[in-house]
Amino acid sequence: QGSMIVECAGASTDRVTSFSHTINVPLSPIYVIGSATAVQVDVMWPIAITTSFTLEIDRYKYNRLRKYLKSPTVEDIAIKINDCFGNKIQNYEIKDARLLGENVSQSVDGRLTVNLQYQSYYNKRGLCYPLDAHGNRVWK
Repeated sequence: QGSMIVECAGASTDRVTSFSHTINVPLSPIYVIGSATAVQVDVMWPIAITTSFTLEIDRYKYNRLRKYLKSPTVEDIAIKINDCFGNKIQNYEIKDARLLGENVSQSVDGRLTVNLQYQSYYNKRGLCYPLDAHGNRVWK
């Protein structure tokens, strides 16, 4: 059986129970009159990347909501998937991912889990930051 390691905020764990990584690439097809197929398909930037994972944990400290509203949690995340011999199968690296949600639960057998959901955006030149009405970066 292989392993999955999540590295985030200076810590790493291999107690991953589930993992989801979605890359949403919006496309805009361009058609010629009378043609049933697109002659060109353009990527509509930015590309949104959503990553969520569930970890088994021993203890967990929630972020204070008031502090989060003033300065959202933004961090780099690395996910490493290995085979049963420890050889790399796939690595994912999400730069400047913003924490969208956190959910802590405990089962009747005492297992404590946390589900974390992050999102990041990329444009043609790499990382993309959402801007406010004044053109300032919102996340950092």
